[in-house]
Amino acid sequence: MALFGVVTILLLFVSVTLHELGHSLEALRLGVRVRNITLYPMGGIAWLERIPSNPWHELRITAAGPLVTFALAGLLWILDRGLLSQEITPAAPDLLDKLVISGWGQMIGMLASMNLTLGLFNLIPGFPLDGGRMFRAFLALRLDYAKATMIAARIGQGAAIIFGLSILLPESNLSTFGGTVRIVIAVFIWTAAQSELQHVQQQYHRGNQTAGEEMLEAISVLSPHALLKTAAEFVQHSNQFIFPVLDDSGRPQGWVTGRMVLTALTTYDLDTPISRIMSNQVECVSEHTRLQDAKDLMALNDQPAVAVVGSTGKLKGILVAEATDLPGNWNS
Repeated sequence: MALFGVVTILLLFVSVTLHELGHSLEALRLGVRVRNITLYPMGGIAWLERIPSNPWHELRITAAGPLVTFALAGLLWILDRGLLSQEITPAAPDLLDKLVISGWGQMIGMLASMNLTLGLFNLIPGFPLDGGRMFRAFLALRLDYAKATMIAARIGQGAAIIFGLSILLPESNLSTFGGTVRIVIAVFIWTAAQSELQHVQQQYHRGNQTAGEEMLEAISVLSPHALLKTAAEFVQHSNQFIFPVLDDSGRPQGWVTGRMVLTALTTYDLDTPISRIMSNQVECVSEHTRLQDAKDLMALNDQPAVAVVGSTGKLKGILVAEATDLPGNWNS
């Protein structure tokens, strides 16, 4: 029955969706935004805007998915037991009688077993499975977050190797299709664990970077006495979208962006000083400021960049927000 198989697969996708919604709703309750949910043939991923810094919050968000899956398996099992105990009345069958007689009632028991299997499989304590994320959260209560991730990822990769090699066991009796599926799952777990580990390590490295390491030094600057026509030439011949305006001592006084210059050209005379159109709001940080703190300062003040200054207040470089983080009114 091809239709039976198609409907079963579709309902399994519904189960996976409910699992990911469990993660998502708990994340939203804890103030973590959810970007989207991606479904795969063997599961799904709820893409969170960020990983909660509180390990207990990560534990709650992760555990919500398996809890939904086990609750669904339980409800389906109860419904299946009810159908099996149904007294069929062949002469005048009702809807439940017809469901049992037609054989479609078997789907409920199959879905209950599938959800139970998926739930138990997901509890293996290795990335990227939920069990691995919960294990990482427990480890993060005592260990560095990056180290906790590495341990959970390595366990996940070890589980992937064992799972993949299990097709060689004599008692496995797997078909070619079954063996291929098992290898695909093993490869998926291995690569996903490695990807998560690399992502966390990059974030950890970024967390220790300073503004001085990431700042742009080879930049064009303007004087507040420069004329609008000079700024227009800068914009025309430069890939730079924002220009620091410095006083005579080299200290930041403001910003001018390409959009601001183009807008000013429609309103002001070409001999207008830049000081008339520049933004006076300049956030300054030391070159030793943590990179993430500098980015947070940009986001908090809705700024496209921060000025990186030395001990005397003179400009040493600028740190520009990533393109996706730029406020709309700043884009050139």
